[in-house]
Amino acid sequence: MNELSTQGRRGDLVCLHACCHNPTGVDPSLEQWREVGELLASKQMIPFVDFAYQGFGDGIEMDALPLHTLLDKNHEVIVCNSFSKNFGLYSERVGSVSLVSKDSSTTEAALSQIRQAIRCNYSNPPRHGAATVAAILTDPALRQEWFSEVDLMRSRISKMRAMFIDGMKQTKVDRDFGFLSTQKGMFSYSGLNSMQADWLKNERGIYIVGTGRINVAGMASSTMSTLCSAIADCLHATA
Repeated sequence: MNELSTQGRRGDLVCLHACCHNPTGVDPSLEQWREVGELLASKQMIPFVDFAYQGFGDGIEMDALPLHTLLDKNHEVIVCNSFSKNFGLYSERVGSVSLVSKDSSTTEAALSQIRQAIRCNYSNPPRHGAATVAAILTDPALRQEWFSEVDLMRSRISKMRAMFIDGMKQTKVDRDFGFLSTQKGMFSYSGLNSMQADWLKNERGIYIVGTGRINVAGMASSTMSTLCSAIADCLHATA
């Protein structure tokens, strides 16, 4: 916030994650989102929102609240959403870009730039993924089934977080992983460093990003004890 207020300039794009921040898993509260929205509006900067994990934080509708909060104060917002995660369409890479602007002339000017970028990038997107999403979202029964499946996945991720925290407590290591409980989404920073990431890969065949980012969604109850034991051994070996 301090950097935005001191260095941000009129017309700057500010990239934000709507929910389930990747890589940290740390999301602002709605009150903090209001502060961000007010600051961007006062500086006349443009929110550019990455909305790739809708439904994995607090639910489909709840995860959209930061967008509504931003729109309360800002007349121009760009939102990029993806269905790779919440529809499982990684191979299709289907999503959309949504543009909100204050008047029709601004909209047309912005759309001309978006069309140019599309033309240079991929020209014509594949249709299968988009057709799949459209078929599900426009059918009431399928739409409700999708809502339920996203809820199940969100619950599973939360369960894996809790199991991991509890599993690390049981190893008796001198480190508290309880901070993970307040984070959301598929990814989180674990606090492990690059040396420890290399140790886990070379000694146990466990892969995390060198920054310490872990894929919570990739955890499984059947292997949780193995994972926690390996991290405990790593912490002892690299102390």
